[in-house]
Amino acid sequence: VTFGELLQRKAEQDGVVVRVLVWDDPFSIPVVAMNGVMATHDEKTAQYFEKRGGKVQVLKQTRLASEAADEGDLSMDPNGGTAAYGSASAQLHASSSTAAVKQRLFTTRLVFTHHQKAVIVDAEVPPAAAAALGIRTAPLGRAPRRLVAYVGGLDLADGRWDTPDHSLFRTLKTYHADDFHQANFPTSVDADLGPREGWHDVHAAAEAAIAADVLANFDSRWAAACDESSIPHDSPFREKVYESGLGGGVFVPAE
Repeated sequence: VTFGELLQRKAEQDGVVVRVLVWDDPFSIPVVAMNGVMATHDEKTAQYFEKRGGKVQVLKQTRLASEAADEGDLSMDPNGGTAAYGSASAQLHASSSTAAVKQRLFTTRLVFTHHQKAVIVDAEVPPAAAAALGIRTAPLGRAPRRLVAYVGGLDLADGRWDTPDHSLFRTLKTYHADDFHQANFPTSVDADLGPREGWHDVHAAAEAAIAADVLANFDSRWAAACDESSIPHDSPFREKVYESGLGGGVFVPAE
């Protein structure tokens, strides 16, 4: 089962709200150049779920860049005065600084990404944790749930799955038969012969208040992406987590 198939099944059959936020590669153009520069499959990801009815919500977003936050006080004269005095050096400084800021903003949104990789899910509350929180019975017959967030440095993309052995050849016909990736020598390495590109990274599982913070981070970025796409944004899930009164990233699901 692929990651996409799993998400689609949970959304379609189990009614789970699934939201996917991927980096929008500015150079990936539908039909013309689907892979873009970084081959992160942003267009393919969006189309995959759209063709399956859109039960899984997908938004693409370039790196956020705020001109107001980046430019600082451009009115300052480098010699200690301010542009308000109308000095030639102050005006030149303000003009060049503004141009530099706009260039940085353009480059930031065009090339870079936030590089955040996180998966946030809800799960059952273990009996011991429920007892510690004083949860004796399920409120209104609904069992409380808890947040679990997985955060790490490895891309959630094809070719990244690996084992501690980091085999470059032995798993080409088994684990990596349909998951070959070799970006270092993209034109000179045969997928059937290898070597594949090995990956070594760390992901961590977080719970309780930490997981709630990861959710808040995702929610703020999702809201910004909705604003850019003119899509209405709602966040009932986050409100339940923070306002349930149960603490520890535990909430009561809606009926």
